[in-house]
Amino acid sequence: MIEENVTIIRNVRKRNIKYMIMWVFYFSWYIIFTSWWTASPITSTIFDIKSRVLLHSITLLSSVLIIFVMKREKFKKYATIGGVSALVLTCLFVFNKLNILYFPLIIFLGISIGIIYTSMLIPLIYILNNTEKFYSILLSNLLISVLLILNELKIFNITSNLIILLLFLFISLIPILFFKQTDYEDEKNNFKADMSKSSSVVYITILINILYAVFCKGVGRAFLNIENEIFNLYNLNITFYIGCFLGCLTYLVVYHFIKKCNRTIWSITLLSFSFSVILYLVGGSGIYRQLFSIFAGVGVMMGTINVYYILGVIGKKYWNYLYVKRIILFITIFGELLGLFVGRFVTVKSDEELTIVILVISMLVMFILIHFNGKFETTYYNAAWNEDSTKAEIDNFNLRKFKKYNLSKREMEVCNKIIEGLSTRQIAAELHLSEHTVKDYRKSIFKKVNINTKEELAKRIK
Repeated sequence: MIEENVTIIRNVRKRNIKYMIMWVFYFSWYIIFTSWWTASPITSTIFDIKSRVLLHSITLLSSVLIIFVMKREKFKKYATIGGVSALVLTCLFVFNKLNILYFPLIIFLGISIGIIYTSMLIPLIYILNNTEKFYSILLSNLLISVLLILNELKIFNITSNLIILLLFLFISLIPILFFKQTDYEDEKNNFKADMSKSSSVVYITILINILYAVFCKGVGRAFLNIENEIFNLYNLNITFYIGCFLGCLTYLVVYHFIKKCNRTIWSITLLSFSFSVILYLVGGSGIYRQLFSIFAGVGVMMGTINVYYILGVIGKKYWNYLYVKRIILFITIFGELLGLFVGRFVTVKSDEELTIVILVISMLVMFILIHFNGKFETTYYNAAWNEDSTKAEIDNFNLRKFKKYNLSKREMEVCNKIIEGLSTRQIAAELHLSEHTVKDYRKSIFKKVNINTKEELAKRIK
């Protein structure tokens, strides 16, 4: 029996645990070992900062190319090709002694990482239910936070250990052996997509995520790096990752106790960054710097989790591969890549005033867009997917709204067809019923819902 709330772990299905394990471990490996977002003097041992910037950039670019050529049902094939090549190329890279092979290995390794990353998005979006998506994304970021805290404290130094690097990657790729194309086909056959127009949702989601990736994630990470260089007595990465850990827990609590919580998530994200900016401007050292890095960590982590989770929810609700392609294209090129280069630029320049100006402007823009724009209110926060995101399953059958009217399963089916605007004859043909039977169901539905016309029915149910 599926529980309503998305945070109820009992909603996880055994069939999909393999996809969850793959996402948790591979995403953690990718972020910890090869991403610029986690680059520091301590973590950049095997892959130095230059290698991480190149790897991260090539991974993002290749993921855009792959998503436009890959067929969804072929995700296992792509994951297998990417997995084998990533293992081989990682071994070649870490044991390579020839400078001439450096760039070819970086390029092909980045492409392989991108292939795996893209192929993982298919089960995340289309096979997993919301609870499975939620915990895959949450647990991966929780694992990243914990391992990096231990790494920065030098309690468990994983980023300089070649055996851990290769073993971590190998373990994360094992679930590919158990991937099944039929899992995607089964979900596709049993899932009713919402075919309503989703273009506004697409572009608003893209806009929020681009602003977040460039200004908050990129520039925020940059001025953390700058502060680490200025106040070298304090390793602010430790308190930053503690903030990331707290962000994961906060995200879980919000989704457990608040019904429509997307506004709350973005509000906390923005407030966290705002507090970090204020503490940064206050200046000084010690507790102020540590608090600034904690709030920055909370904001980065909550925003990151929300980006992936909402992508998964909306992508499945509308079963719209074009939406997924668009959002990955725009977020990757104008969000992640631009955020990486802007963040890297600010770090290299070490210009505190430039960092503050960019960050304050981004805060104001996002705050205005998210809290005062009517389009956001009606299309983004009040969209049907917003409520779906708090539930274990996406409800395109309006089952939750039908429940209070005690409609039978067949009455629900007829009701959905009426709302879609189908005629009695069309409903009869689609459901293999006689027109007389459809009319009887219509009368019963109108009586139970206490309305007289199909227009009233659409308003009442929607």
